[in-house]
Amino acid sequence: MKEFHENNQELLALIELWAPRLYALSENDVVGQHNSQNRNIKQIVGHVIDSASNNTHRIVHLQYQPSPFEFPNYASLGNNDHIIETLYE
Repeated sequence: MKEFHENNQELLALIELWAPRLYALSENDVVGQHNSQNRNIKQIVGHVIDSASNNTHRIVHLQYQPSPFEFPNYASLGNNDHIIETLYE
């Protein structure tokens, strides 16, 4: 449990550090600048949140699988690029 608590504290510290920085960005910076995959900051943050949610789901459900190496690949169940492009524009 100690490791879990330490990880939570590190995560909370990162949120405290980065949340004000993200809130300080202008709307143009958030949606106007794109990376090499043509994704803007809003899309990237949305993708990170989506991935964290899906990975949490995987971790919870893996403990009930017959083998820890058998889990669904959510990327092959849908078109993630389409979701990222449409939901976070």
